Amino acid sequence: MVSLRYFKCLYHWARNTPNHLVRLETGYNHIEVEIVKRMFLWLNKVNNMPDYRLPRICMERLRALDKWPDNKVYYNWFTQLKEKLVVVGMREYMDINNRCAVKRVLGNLIEKFSNHHVSRDVEAAINSRYNSFYRNISTLGLGEQYLEIPNSLSKRRIISQLRKVLGCYAGKMAFVDDTRINWDKVRLAAKKHHENVKEVMDKSLKVLDECEKKSYEGLSHNEASYVVAKCIKDGYVQENIKWFF
Repeated sequence: MVSLRYFKCLYHWARNTPNHLVRLETGYNHIEVEIVKRMFLWLNKVNNMPDYRLPRICMERLRALDKWPDNKVYYNWFTQLKEKLVVVGMREYMDINNRCAVKRVLGNLIEKFSNHHVSRDVEAAINSRYNSFYRNISTLGLGEQYLEIPNSLSKRRIISQLRKVLGCYAGKMAFVDDTRINWDKVRLAAKKHHENVKEVMDKSLKVLDECEKKSYEGLSHNEASYVVAKCIKDGYVQENIKWFF
């Protein structure tokens, strides 16, 4: 969708960032909320038309086909809206033709649909393998405070990227391929970084040897990246080696 691509471009997020993470991070409603709102308002407008108006005639025909056993949802606008309202328990509002009543229930309809999609996005974020740590740092639909702070776009952009970068750095550097750790690449980076001080390089390689002995089975890409980085960092701290990742 254009709106989600806009946020990805604005904050320089990866193009493959899942849409549910974009919506949770920005607080942007699912587009279906606006679609259902407009469908509901159009239905009410048609219901208030005289019987001889073509939109009213067509709507009554769709309403009749909705009760037909061989009704095709794909071709029936009325059935599509009905099924959307059934999801949030508002099927009875399909027959409202009082404009005052519509205004009263419209806010409730939008709120229910928004909550419905937020709950689906939260569930997707909790079970996501794209970034399994996002659920630990996100308010999960309650709004991210850093976006509300009156700071420059560049600062908000940096914060947002840091929230999503976990695991990506290791993948870009080829340290972690899917869930497999490329220890040869990690050692090569350590040797390159400490090539001027052999004693420090030896300590660094010793830390990597200890980390390699640990098991990383059953971890996702992000989890493996985090556990490996933490192991190396803790080892470097113990050996008094400057952390370079």
